Amino acid sequence: MLADEIENARKFFVESYNYSQTVNCKLLTKSWLGRIEVIKNYKFEWEVNGEGTSFKKLWEECKNNLWLTDEDLADRCAEYLVSEMVNKAKKGSREDLEFAKLHLVAFSLLNGIACIFGFMGKHEALNGLKKLDLSVFDTELAKAKPEKAAVIEEIKEHVRGLYDYALSRGKEYEVRKKIEVIRGELVWQTAFYNHQVLARIMMFYIVGDLENAKKLAEYKSSKIYQTSQ
Repeated sequence: MLADEIENARKFFVESYNYSQTVNCKLLTKSWLGRIEVIKNYKFEWEVNGEGTSFKKLWEECKNNLWLTDEDLADRCAEYLVSEMVNKAKKGSREDLEFAKLHLVAFSLLNGIACIFGFMGKHEALNGLKKLDLSVFDTELAKAKPEKAAVIEEIKEHVRGLYDYALSRGKEYEVRKKIEVIRGELVWQTAFYNHQVLARIMMFYIVGDLENAKKLAEYKSSKIYQTSQ
């Protein structure tokens, strides 16, 4: 039963918390216990050994911790901001949002979720996702040989067009969805890293193109599976 599995997971992380030797491990374990509380009871406050905490309190602890990795710091920040949004509270400060940018997967998710919950306009969310997506092409262009760079540049411009015309869902948008620069791969399928894929999935989701959001997730998942064989 799912309920039993969730309870077993909770007990595991409580035990892990008690055996944790460092502040960092305790903070991360608190986070997992918080996620379990959300899944189990849809609550954003929980207790660890009788001590009450929340995603907001956890973020305040993490923000002042110099030893957390950028990824862990961004994840804790994103958890806090999302919990605020779900509870219809303020969306957090711009300073907090900058922390979320330290981990691009967290930032991609945060842009999408903020838009879905109405804390960020579609234009602002799409602009943030577009900058993130296109920046990956710039990184690849900087290290590519001339012949490959030309292909990357062409794909980049078509992807830019997808974002520019996404809200209208008109002819220009549909044309770009059908363009193939690399044989066997449409331009919207071309991505180099997970956070770039996630940004594009969020873009499709925000503009209501759920079919393409699903197709991109399935396409990239199949590529990962093939690579692992």
